[in-house]
Amino acid sequence: MKRLLREFLNSVLIVLGIFSACMGLKGFLLSSNFIDGGVTGVSMLLAKTTGLPLAVLLPLVFVLHGIDEYTAITIISNRNAAIRDKIMTELGRGVTVYKGYGGKSGAEQDILYCVVTRLEIGKVKTIVRELDGSAFVVFHPLAGVEGGLVKKIGLH
Repeated sequence: MKRLLREFLNSVLIVLGIFSACMGLKGFLLSSNFIDGGVTGVSMLLAKTTGLPLAVLLPLVFVLHGIDEYTAITIISNRNAAIRDKIMTELGRGVTVYKGYGGKSGAEQDILYCVVTRLEIGKVKTIVRELDGSAFVVFHPLAGVEGGLVKKIGLH
């Protein structure tokens, strides 16, 4: 029940965010004849050429393009085991561990690599900051992902 309520709240907040973004886009970018890139840009072009409201087109393009945009995250930290465990247990995401070494120090170092949705990036940042504020974290936007543990692992 708690999960259902959380998902409902997330859905409401996403819809409110879409409407808020549409107002900002229509009020600032479209009125100034600027066009943004990506899904937003496609929606803006369609709104301008078809006359359909941006609030209708933006969700439609998200549905066609896919709401799950994936980002790969590479994490280098001395607390990698704790970070790995927390990402796996709290987010239900798989984490790959690469063996590497410091370019300057030559010290052996585990390198964490995981793929999350863009909506989970903030959660990963919070986990890393809580456990190691000096960790080196790199975000890589991905064009596509398939196979492996892309879908969440069950948390129960």
